[in-house]
Amino acid sequence: MNNLIKAGVLAASLALAAAAHATPLYSAAVFGPGDAQITFDEVAMGANEVVANQFAAYGLTFGPGLRSGVKFADPANFSGQFLASAGLLEPYSIFFNNTVDAAGAYWEFDPNTITTVAAYYQGALVESYLYANSDCCNTTAFLGFQGIAFDEIRMSNLVDGTSLIMDNLHFSEADVVGDVPEPFSAALLGIGALGLGVARRRQHRAA
Repeated sequence: MNNLIKAGVLAASLALAAAAHATPLYSAAVFGPGDAQITFDEVAMGANEVVANQFAAYGLTFGPGLRSGVKFADPANFSGQFLASAGLLEPYSIFFNNTVDAAGAYWEFDPNTITTVAAYYQGALVESYLYANSDCCNTTAFLGFQGIAFDEIRMSNLVDGTSLIMDNLHFSEADVVGDVPEPFSAALLGIGALGLGVARRRQHRAA
């Protein structure tokens, strides 16, 4: 039984180690010619137009609060049309039509902005991190995720009244995806199944 438990703990540790490879993404260099890139010039939009499902044919839709951007500066890695927020605390979501294993975009924020960058899968949080911006408005940050399966990126400003803009979104669709539990949940499920097997073996011997 001890060997069985040790094997289960090892399996759980390996699951957690695999989850540790899921990391924030700070560069577009990981994407290649076979991956998708959305410049937001694919669809003609009016100034300050609400963005929702205009880009569904390109693999993504958007939650409330994002609009077509009105050019006010020349941030690095921005060109042509881009998207902008309304400057509220509400989260801004990018929904992917299919599950992805890497995605990110170039972002610019107001000075002294703290933003939560989060990845979700079927409405459940998979991974998140904080990004603090101290400068504006000619530098940009590439922010995203890689090494996990997700279908939504959610950005939340922690300072009311601040805004963000984004452009040149990249993503890579996952090859094969089934049900994807959270990493720690997967490990706990494995340990739970192990315990159930031990209990059943004891009952069988007692009989």
